[in-house]
Amino acid sequence: MKKSLLILSIASFAIISSTHAQIKKGATLIGGNIGGGTSNTDNPNSPYVDQSSLAVGLRFGKAVKENLIVGGIVSYSGNKWENSNISPTSSTQRQYSAGVFARKYKPIGNSGFYIFGTGSLAGVLTRYTDTYPQPGSDTKTKGTAVNLSVDPGVSYAVNKWLQIEAGLNNLLTLSYQVSTREDMGGSYKTKSFNGNVNVSGQVPLYLGLTVLLN
Repeated sequence: MKKSLLILSIASFAIISSTHAQIKKGATLIGGNIGGGTSNTDNPNSPYVDQSSLAVGLRFGKAVKENLIVGGIVSYSGNKWENSNISPTSSTQRQYSAGVFARKYKPIGNSGFYIFGTGSLAGVLTRYTDTYPQPGSDTKTKGTAVNLSVDPGVSYAVNKWLQIEAGLNNLLTLSYQVSTREDMGGSYKTKSFNGNVNVSGQVPLYLGLTVLLN
C-alpha cells in the first residue's frame, strides 16, 4: 500500500510539474519588474554622498508559438546623486521608454525553472540636469534614442499562471542617440552611435513577477 502511494505521489508530481514545463501557444503574458536602492557615505570628499535610483517596467505579450512570447513594453528609470561639497551639487537622470520585445523560454526539465533571453527594440526619452551653486549655471540635456538590447534571465513557475523572474538589464546594447545640451554658453547638439557588451559585473539586476494566462 505504501509503495502504491509513493508511486502515485511521484506520478502526480510529474504531471503537475509537466504543466509548468511548456508555455503554450496563445498564452497571454502580463509582467512587471522593479529595482532600485539608496546609499549614503559619511565622506564629504567622495564624488557622491547620497545616491538613489528606481527602475520599473511593464510588459504585455502573447505566445505566438510554444515558449516564444512577443509583445510590448514600457519602462521608467530615475537616478539622483547629491553632494553639497562638490560641483555640481546634484545630478538627476530620468529615462522613459516604450517598444516591442520577443522572449524565448527554455524549460529546465520539469523543475518549473526556465532560462530565457529577451530582445527589445525601444524608443527612449532622456532628461539630465546638473545643478551648480552659482545661479544660472545649471545644465540640462534632452535626448531621444533608439535602443536594441538583449537581456538574459531565469524564472520559476510558482504555479501554472504565476512566475517569479530575475534578470540582467542591458547585457548587450546598441543605441543611436540625438541629444541637446543647454548651459550658460548656449545650446549644443550631439549625435552618437554606441554598442556595448557589459561584462564588468555592473549590469543592473532586476526582480519581477510574470502572469501567464492560458
